[in-house]
Amino acid sequence: MRSVFRDHASDLALAALVFVSRLPFLAPGAGNDNDAWFLVNAARELAASGRYTTSRFPGYPVQEWLCSLVARAGGGPVAMNAVSAVAGAVAVWLFARLLRRLCVRDVALVALAFAFAPAMSVASVSAMDYTLALAFALAACHARLAGRSVWTGVWLGLAIGTRLTSVVLVPAVLLLPVPPAAVTRGSARGLVLTLAAVVAAACYFPAWARYGWGFLRFVDPLGTGSSPLDFVTGFLHLDRLPFPPVLVLGQATALLWGIAGSLALGLAFVMALARRRGERAAGEASRGVVPAALTAIAAEMLLYVRLPHDEGYLLPTVPFVLLLSARWCPLAWHRAACVAIALSSFVLGMDVDPPKKGIAPETRSSLAISWPLGSHRLWLDPIRGPLAQDHDKRVAAAHVADRVIATFPVPPRYTLLFAGVVCAELTARAPQDRAKPWYTDYLSEADLRARVASGRTVWLLPGARERVINVAGYDPMAAGARPWPFSPR
Repeated sequence: MRSVFRDHASDLALAALVFVSRLPFLAPGAGNDNDAWFLVNAARELAASGRYTTSRFPGYPVQEWLCSLVARAGGGPVAMNAVSAVAGAVAVWLFARLLRRLCVRDVALVALAFAFAPAMSVASVSAMDYTLALAFALAACHARLAGRSVWTGVWLGLAIGTRLTSVVLVPAVLLLPVPPAAVTRGSARGLVLTLAAVVAAACYFPAWARYGWGFLRFVDPLGTGSSPLDFVTGFLHLDRLPFPPVLVLGQATALLWGIAGSLALGLAFVMALARRRGERAAGEASRGVVPAALTAIAAEMLLYVRLPHDEGYLLPTVPFVLLLSARWCPLAWHRAACVAIALSSFVLGMDVDPPKKGIAPETRSSLAISWPLGSHRLWLDPIRGPLAQDHDKRVAAAHVADRVIATFPVPPRYTLLFAGVVCAELTARAPQDRAKPWYTDYLSEADLRARVASGRTVWLLPGARERVINVAGYDPMAAGARPWPFSPR
């Protein structure tokens, strides 16, 4: 009994430590992903009107409603970031409990690797839905292993209601072994599926009530459409990636696990394949989890290749990969991989300039080195890891928004700003009359030339030119736009 209490206390202390470690990175702003700022705007509108408003389709209702409560209480972007931090800490606690249930060795070390995998760290300090959906999914796994079908279905439904793509984890959860004694308590898969469907449908009902079936839309990087049918048929075109292969691979490795973490984890699995016999890091209780883990990883990888927008899409694979590492890899190599992953949030940060998200940091460390990479520049900073680099970009974006707001205390009549990735932050901090916009993400080349011809001055905020070139396919400076002349500071 004393040992059980000690284990519970240890896991709670670990989760609390993880939450405290996030606090210095919760500000400024909602994060470098525009979707985080869309959530802030939707939560405020929902809090003010009481009418459901999606942050982006198909909707992320559990997080949107939860953050609307934060907004109603007077909380802003940082408070919404804290929701992600709390969810991330809860996910770490749940993962530690799973590790103990499966008799995995080095619970604290493996849980720390999960907590500080770079994608997990960054997601935990921004107003994104990744950690909340993952916490619900891990709760479903925990309930399934305990043979609690009702709670398994409820948690799965909430995971799907937080992030619709969590539905791909349903087969993996159902493959988890159930204690023999739990069969008599109603561990039927049908009950789990029914409850998950009912809870998820209840979550999305407000979206359906407002937008109809059109709420089932998504941003397709292949440009094939945005309907559910387009999503399915898009799997027939996986041979043509919408982004450069090096970026798709980099997100799935360096940005997900870190440079050191990816190398160490890869070597650990190579050693697992190379050996014939050796001690295992996990107990036999984890043997039945292997099919579920492989199913979850395969489903998430397939989804990622279809929609390789962000490394956060692969975040649900992290706990399952760590479970496989504990089950298959030699103990010493498994431990080394966990240490490398846990450190990867803080060292060897890799970034491109201009970045895929946010704007470039105003300064880099004296040890940072760079190389040309096509139209971009690749940066490697030994002492500024992914978490610090993400924070640096958020600081830079906040400074740009500060300067814009200070320069234009009232909306200008003859000036238009191409704000690029800062547009969503400006929408939250300096709302504009949609009928008379004075800043925008970007316009088509024809519309830009028409605005310039009408006498309007069009400024390009930092990073906006590169975004227009990459997204709209033309150089806005050739069409009459000018670089923003003011220093962000």
